[in-house]
Amino acid sequence: MTTYKFFFSYARANSDEYLKKFFNDLSESIRGQLGLDQDDVVGFFDQPEIDLGAEWIEELNHQVQSCPVLVSLYSPAYFRSVYCGREWECFHRRRQLYVTQRRQAGTTDVRPPAIIKPVIWIPLIEGQEAPAAVSGPQYFMGDPRAPHNLAGLKKMRKQYGNFLDDYEGFIEQLKNEIIEAQEVELPPIGDFPGLEKIQSAFHPIPESDTTETPPPVVAPTTVRPRGPKFVRFVFIAGKPEQFPDGARQREYYLQFGGGEWKPYYPDAPRPIMSLAQYVAADLDIFSEELRIGDNLAQEVRNAESDGSLVVLFVDSWTAELPEYRRILTTIDQQNYFNCSIFVPWNEKDPQTTGRQEELRRLLREQIFPRWSRFANLEQPIFFRDEIRSITELRDQLEDTLRQLQPLVGMGIIEKATKETIPRRIETDIGRPILSHKSS
Repeated sequence: MTTYKFFFSYARANSDEYLKKFFNDLSESIRGQLGLDQDDVVGFFDQPEIDLGAEWIEELNHQVQSCPVLVSLYSPAYFRSVYCGREWECFHRRRQLYVTQRRQAGTTDVRPPAIIKPVIWIPLIEGQEAPAAVSGPQYFMGDPRAPHNLAGLKKMRKQYGNFLDDYEGFIEQLKNEIIEAQEVELPPIGDFPGLEKIQSAFHPIPESDTTETPPPVVAPTTVRPRGPKFVRFVFIAGKPEQFPDGARQREYYLQFGGGEWKPYYPDAPRPIMSLAQYVAADLDIFSEELRIGDNLAQEVRNAESDGSLVVLFVDSWTAELPEYRRILTTIDQQNYFNCSIFVPWNEKDPQTTGRQEELRRLLREQIFPRWSRFANLEQPIFFRDEIRSITELRDQLEDTLRQLQPLVGMGIIEKATKETIPRRIETDIGRPILSHKSS
């Protein structure tokens, strides 16, 4: 695989023509300085339109382990992104490992190499705070009062004529620092578990969490997020050991199931959690995982009260297991206006193909007899079980989130109206007797 000069880390919600122009400007400057051809690619740019096939996660894992420099584009969306926090954390760990190795070798006065280059793409405003990992002086590149820190690079690139000298000066400075950083042999992380399992630097684990399973993604605020710009994902997929012997391949569920589940393995070995998070980020919707448990029905109701969205991803094989089936049937007994149920089908999985009709009847007739009726609507929102590829899942999830947002918004207004407007006026006057009800 190719090793690039820098890793371009950005929030997909920020991906637009100006971001691509900035990447191209920086790449062109580096190529010119190094005497490279115009066709030489010097930066790793994980573009939104990239094919999410079998080689995607392998390539991404290779680059966060081998690229010598991280160029991170700070913005509100960047700090909300779990994957951006994981990318940042990987380079931070590699930098700390470099320092440890140098000290063990007897080198004195070892300073962490400046391999994380902060680029303020969209500045934070009053009331917004950067995560602790990047707060303070390390949030800025150079003088905090410099135009690139105050205005942000997006504005400078968008209004290129107004910021010509400052913009080109910043590109020149960043280019020089990236080239200088090539001299540092940054080591890879030993026993690297993969980017999808690294803890995000922007979403730390609470100290009280001592569970063995991976903790859910938590919002980087002290107040629990709420409202239609927030979604809770529930990944109903069992652990490999919970299935009867020989029933399912371990590769579909990895170690813990849940968000690690790969519904379209082997053609698309991407965990469902990362896919769902990326779709939400593209819509500028913050997301977290809601774990399945006996109180799941109430948790969805609490989210409804908060005006937040919920999407349940159900593995049909897991739905057969008694401990999950019991919980799912309680969901079917409820009426929610904020919730949608997704059932992916992998037609490349021979085990599933052989039992597809049986599993579909189980879901529609025994587990979700009420909710599955929504699948027959012309534009289903609340129940979708005709999702046959990772592309369809991505498109249908985006469509569902877009449609749920206004429904949840209307639900909040309706609820507030009912709670604040008296049902009747208190008075001593007796209610009138309607003539057709008089004796």
